[in-house]
Amino acid sequence: MPETLNSLPTSPLTKRQLELSLWYAKHKLRLRREVSFALGILDVLLLGFALFGTVGLLRDYGGHRAMLAALGTSAIDYAAQRELSRPKPLALSNVQALVGGDRADLIAEIANPNPNFAAVAITYHFSVDGKPLDDQRTYLLPGEQRLLLALGSTGVGLGTPVGVAVTDARWMRQAEVETFRQQRYSFRVLDPKVELEPLPGGADATVASFRFRNASARGYWQVNLGVILYSGDAVVGVAATRVDQLPPLDERLVRVRWLQAVPGVTRVEVQPEVNVYDQSVYLPFTPKAGEDRPR
Repeated sequence: MPETLNSLPTSPLTKRQLELSLWYAKHKLRLRREVSFALGILDVLLLGFALFGTVGLLRDYGGHRAMLAALGTSAIDYAAQRELSRPKPLALSNVQALVGGDRADLIAEIANPNPNFAAVAITYHFSVDGKPLDDQRTYLLPGEQRLLLALGSTGVGLGTPVGVAVTDARWMRQAEVETFRQQRYSFRVLDPKVELEPLPGGADATVASFRFRNASARGYWQVNLGVILYSGDAVVGVAATRVDQLPPLDERLVRVRWLQAVPGVTRVEVQPEVNVYDQSVYLPFTPKAGEDRPR
């Protein structure tokens, strides 16, 4: 077979192709210089951009490391949030003893400063001359305060140091506090009076009387009542009694007697105490007279 050889095209060039070929041949060196210059300018720009970025990175290296470290650190202070969500401790104040003969009544104020936490079970004790007395238990609704009482304590004289301490408190977050209070903790003290009543032998007794109404929607097996006598702002007498089997909307006449004349009484205060967080305190129905609370 004959060998095929490369050959120039035999078709004639167009006028446009001829003009382009002549222009390229004439300007080839100039085009090469201009393209080389443009590529040089591009290389300078790219090198300058790289140098600028490197210098900026080195200059901000500390801040860059801090930013990388911050990526692994939460912006929320969870410890502070947990602290804010915890209930504040109960506040104790004004511990004192009302001494009469060989016995004394110990009193102290306790308050729950939390508007949305109930202290549903509080264990506390009084102490006399540094020695703790028996544990007692109570509760406090959100924002509630009351007097703690230890009646008829022995070994207390004028000037004997007395104290009180909370040893345990169990908390529960409480929603709709006012609604809960109105439905389950609504009591009324009506027509409180304090008067002297003669005793055999010529002495006088102090008698506090009042009508106690259960205005809540629930009935209770037993409601404890602390009765406090005031002279101005000073407590001058305390006593305790109770009302048994108190249906909703029921009312009882209550009388409390001190076997001596308590001088200077200006008002009487009654503080009810029934742990509404304990389901066993509620009457499931209106019991018959003489029926006992289930154990």
